[in-house]
This record gives sequence, structure tokens and C-alpha cells, in this order.
Amino acid sequence: MARRAHTRPGHSPISAVCFAGLGDLAARELTPLIETEVKRTRIRNYDHLSFGVRAENLPRLRELRIVEDVLIDLGRLSKIERSADLARLGAIVSKDAVLAAVQAKNRFDDRRSGSRKTTTFACFVKQDKDRNLRRSEVSSKVEMLVAQQFPRWRCHDPAQLEIWVFWSGPATFAVRLTDEAFKYRGMKPPQREAALRPTLAAAMVAVANPREDEIVLDPMCGTGTLLLEGLAFNARAKFIGSDVSHDAIALAESRLGDQATLRIADALESLHDDPVDCILCNLPWGHQYSVSESLYRDLIGNFKRTLQPSGRMVLLTDQAQMLESAFTDSGVEWSREARVLVRGKWANIYKAHLRD
Repeated sequence: MARRAHTRPGHSPISAVCFAGLGDLAARELTPLIETEVKRTRIRNYDHLSFGVRAENLPRLRELRIVEDVLIDLGRLSKIERSADLARLGAIVSKDAVLAAVQAKNRFDDRRSGSRKTTTFACFVKQDKDRNLRRSEVSSKVEMLVAQQFPRWRCHDPAQLEIWVFWSGPATFAVRLTDEAFKYRGMKPPQREAALRPTLAAAMVAVANPREDEIVLDPMCGTGTLLLEGLAFNARAKFIGSDVSHDAIALAESRLGDQATLRIADALESLHDDPVDCILCNLPWGHQYSVSESLYRDLIGNFKRTLQPSGRMVLLTDQAQMLESAFTDSGVEWSREARVLVRGKWANIYKAHLRD
């Protein structure tokens, strides 16, 4: 069965995607901006979120920081099992629905207002698993329908108008409102190995929840992404970053200016003269680093000495056993706040605090 996108009266049906495993944190971030339930579906490397938002509040979704992309739904097919099922797509990818989505795209980002009309389009299919019907057949059918209704438009990738299909049994068809710059905050990301994606950094900051006047330290700050996301979350906290790399600190300074205190320092040495309230850190992990239990134990011991008695740590790593062992050896209480798929590896966001 084909269904046009619908939700509560006066609400626009929206899709959003984030890193697989961050769906709960993204839904929590959405709560103040929407009035409907958030439904979550895992589609391989991503969590797909569905919800409704009042049309006049659509531009507020630009405030989201954990979400990678935002889309407006055209409609849904209850199932796609064979080519004949695609015959129902005409009711979803209609001229009126596509034009309404283009108008929503302009409302979402007012910088688009008055710009040239959409002339290029493409369709991309994201599915939860391989199926008998090929993705290319679905995307070709969508592109054919758009071409028939807008003969002056041209199918091309990259495109000004992207239609995404989220296929996990039912298939949701949606027009992308964001562009590639959205997930990078409109800035070209630093070309540095193991650089943290801003959306993942935002999830870590949300877990840390820095408060006004707190001192927040990133002892391996790299180019400063966690610090930038912390400032966006609460600019009234005091942010400090250190790193052993002169090049990384130079890049961080160019991005942060005087918004944070930065210095060159080893995370195993003295980190700050006064105790800090929170340590935020993307620990060494993955194929680019050689890590050991002793390294993690030494790091956690130094972090513990740097924290206030009531302080907390929020850390990211794929080395669960090593970090949890280090927590136990250091007498630190901990919890896993999210399990997230990063660069093909499952990592965990941990929150830890000193025992009373």
C-alpha cells in the first residue's frame, strides 16, 4: 500500500539520520523542538528517526547537532518485494508533493530563498539489508517519475534535489533538506587522522551536560572539535584543551580563537593547576593507535587526579575491556551511555565519576 506522508494536522512529517547507536541521544535532543513521538529504525550504518514538526518550526531543526541529515517525507510504501510494487510510487513522488518539498527545503534554510530553481535531481536508496529487488531499480523508478513531471530538470549527481529512500521492510521516501555542510557546521573539516565527527562530538557533550561556570577539559583535544561542540552546548562553561601535537594545537587555535584555553601537554602529565569538573576525551583507539591496558590505566589514574571529587569523565573508545578494567582498578563508577558505529567499528561512549 502506498501512503502519502502524513502526521498530526499542521505538522510536517520529517526523517532524520544519525550515527548508528545515537538514536536515543538524538531523540532526546529533538524533544524540545517537536510535539510528536520519535520512531527509530536501524538502517545499517545509521539510525533513521521519524517524527512530526509544525511547519513554522521547521527552520528550528537547523539547531540539531547530533543529527547528520534532515529530510521531509513524501510518503511510504508498506512493502517493496518485486518490481510491480513500484507501480504505486506515482502517488508518492507526485508533482505536487515534490514541489511542496522544494518549498519546505527553502523554508528550512532561508539562504536558499531567491536562489535559482532546482534543475538537478537524484535518488539514493539506504536499506537495512540486501534484497531480491535491487536498489538501482528503486532509484531509477523514482528518477523516472521526477523526470516525467519536470522535463526541464536533469538527473545528475551531485544534485540540488536529493530523494532518499529508507528501506527496512516498509520504505520511506523523503527529500533531503540539509546539505553536506550541515554535519560539519558549515566549515571544512580538518584533514587529520582520527578527527572526531562534529555530530559524534555533540553526542558526547550531551552526555557530559556541561553547566555554567564548570571547567571542562579535553586532554587530547586534537583540532578542538569536542571543545567547539561544548561551546555550542553551553558557552558559559570554561573550556580547556591540551594535546602533545603542536600542529593539532595550531589548528585548534585557528578554529577556537580565544573561546577556549589551549596548551601543549601530555595527557599522562599534569593537566591543570586546579581541579576540573569534567573531562571530555576521544581516547586513543582504532587501527591508527597502539593502545594497552597500562596506557588506559595510567590515563584514567591521571584523569582521576585532575577531577574535582564530584567530577565526571565522558570518554569514547572501542577498547571496552581495557577501559572498564582501568575504571575498576582506579575505583571509578562507570556506565555505557551509547554504543555507536564509527568508521566501521563499534565504540562506546562512557560516563564515569569518582566513588563517594
